[in-house]
Formats: sequence, structure tokens, C-alpha cells
Amino acid sequence: MLWWTDFNNNRVVGFTPDGKVPWIQNMSADPIPRSSWYFIGGIENITVAPNGNLITSHGDGMMVQEIDRKTHNLVWQYGTAGIQTFRGGVLDEPDKSYKFNDHEVVINDGNDRQVKIVDQNTNQVVWEYGQYHAISSAPGFLQGNTSVVPINGGEQFLITDTTAKKIILIDRATKNIVWQYVKPDAKWLQNVSVDRSGSFVLEDRLKGEVFAVNREGKIVWSLSKLSDGNSISYPTDTATLDNGHVLIAESGRHRIVEVVPETGEVVRQYLINGLVTTIAIDKKNLDEKIYSPQTTPIDKEKLETIKVEDLGKSLTSGGAPIAGSQMIKGVVADTNPSTGKAGSISLKEGFGIQVYNYSRVINKNGAPMSLMSIKKGDEITATGILSGTYLRATRVQDNSR
Repeated sequence: MLWWTDFNNNRVVGFTPDGKVPWIQNMSADPIPRSSWYFIGGIENITVAPNGNLITSHGDGMMVQEIDRKTHNLVWQYGTAGIQTFRGGVLDEPDKSYKFNDHEVVINDGNDRQVKIVDQNTNQVVWEYGQYHAISSAPGFLQGNTSVVPINGGEQFLITDTTAKKIILIDRATKNIVWQYVKPDAKWLQNVSVDRSGSFVLEDRLKGEVFAVNREGKIVWSLSKLSDGNSISYPTDTATLDNGHVLIAESGRHRIVEVVPETGEVVRQYLINGLVTTIAIDKKNLDEKIYSPQTTPIDKEKLETIKVEDLGKSLTSGGAPIAGSQMIKGVVADTNPSTGKAGSISLKEGFGIQVYNYSRVINKNGAPMSLMSIKKGDEITATGILSGTYLRATRVQDNSR
């Protein structure tokens, strides 16, 4: 399975190497408890735990969660929806988090300038690096951390200190820096993956660059342009396959590309509907069977393009799509408006949407509708700008449950 987070639609999507989508979960929809729904911003980060469950983090929502991959149930959560640390919460803009054994999760707590290990049995912090809200270049402090990766089973942690333009490897037992790499020309280093040789693969999303650096501090390969003629556009994450190829989440082109890192050859691309922020891979499908993702032959003469199931429709004006907008229409099956700003609406067509007061909703005659006036049986069309949190539309029907 290849998993990705769709910030625009606040959902986690799992798809197979041939582009089929057996798993989708909107993170503000059942069976996620309503107390964990959050409508500002979207889900941003995903990793796969040793037990096969999904570890997600919602930066704006101040939550890190473990989701049962079979039932979609929320089985653990650290943080309170929308409540930052300085307001009585425990996190402030968490980033990609990893469960690295049967009970510990390491979290990059970005705006608090800390990396934390939380014991799931007690929901208490058992280890941390960095000082709360303190920014310094001195040992034991962080300046602008955006990512952490457990190394050697959690004996060490690789932290991306983005504003310091470096990555540092911290020993858990001593909290000493045992290795670091500084890239003076970096603009925004963030997520890191580890390849087969143990080198670190990084993305610089503002430079449009993906590269690998080994333990000697040497850049092994670097890509800013691919064989299909495109410059890399806003890469947000990477993952390495068993054959050495690298998957790049290329948010700027709404795709995930598989490339030969040494040459930039694009082997295949997955075209997706949404804003991909992070990706994760594992070899098991939902039935615990093992995939062999390298069996697909590579056609050297033709790029393989796989279109992942399209769940939305583009808003059009005079036949031309409007960038960044989405339209969804259908008959209202049920409503559940919350007080004030947002409401959840289920459509008979199998879609669920969250509509804000500043979204545009019209009835079948084209007349504007207020949120609270929407009722069961209405034929509606809702539009919104996906670069904000104005409208989300996701298919809530899921045949894998």
C-alpha cells in the first residue's frame, strides 16, 4: 500500500501500485469521534506503525493519532483538537510522527521547539529534546524544527532544524549530537527518509530539490529536474522502494512520482486529486497479504501514468477549470450543522462535505443558501477554494470496511 495525506480534503488515502483505492478516511467524519474533528486546515502527516496502523498528525488541529487500518477507528490520540500548548494543550503544530515500538511515539512539536517521545500507555512525555519556546543554536536547543525520524529502533533521532539549515542526529540516552549535516544554500529542508544504504533523502520544497546525503556528509545524488522535462515542483516528502527507486510527493504537480535517483528518470507517476503533503509505504494490503511492488516491468520508452481514483469535480467557468476550486453537487441525505461556522452534510451520492459560512452553496435554481437553511432532500451545489479551508468534499463510502 502507498499512503498519502491530502491536506485540501482532510483525508488519508491508501492505494495499491496499480492505482486502486481501497482505503479512504476523512479525518473529520465517522468513525473518528466528533471530539477529534477539526475543520481548520487539513491532515498533513502519515507514517505506518510496526503493527500496521497509521500514525497521523494534524498540525492545525494539534493532534497526533493512531488509526486502526482495518476498522478506521481512532485507537489513540495525543493532543486536544485545536488547543495549543500555551492555551492548556500539549502540542503546537505537530509534524510527522513515528511509532517506533509497541508503545512509544516520537513527535516533532514544531512551534514548541521540542521533540517529544510519548508513552501511549500513560500519554505522558518520557523524553524530550529542545526547550519549550526557546530558540537557540546551543546544544540542547532547536531553532526551527520541522521533522524527526527514529534511527536504529529509537536509539537515535534525526531532527531537521529547518531555520538552521541542518539535520542533527541525537543520541537518546545522552542527548548528545552524534552527527550533523549543514546545507548553507538550503531554503526549507523538512521531511527525511532513509534509503537502502543508510543515506538520508531530503526534500527542499522551496528550492524544488530532492537529494541524498551519506553519513560522511557527501551528497550522493541531487535532483531538481526530471527526465520528463519538468522541474521538481514543491516536493513535500520522499520514500525509498526496495529496488532503490525513490517516490517523491510532488505537491506542485498533484502527483507522486517514482524516479531513478541517480539519473532523474521518471519510471511512473501517480496522478492524484488533492494536495499531497506526506507519503508512507508498506508491503501489506488490508488482508495482510504481501505486495511485490517491483513486479511491474519498466518500459524504458514510455512513462507509465497511473491515475488514482478521482473523487472530485473541477469547478468550471465557460468550460475552463478555475485553479484551486472544487465543485460538488448532490441531494442532501443528512445534515449536522455545528454552531456558528461549519456543518457536515452527507449526500445521497456517497459524498460528505464540510461547508463553511464563507463557502458558496446554491440550490437547484441557482439561489444562494445559508448553512443553516440546508435541509434533507435539497439539491445543492457547493463550491470553495481548496487552498483555504472553505470547502472539503470527500467520498465517505468505503467498500473496504
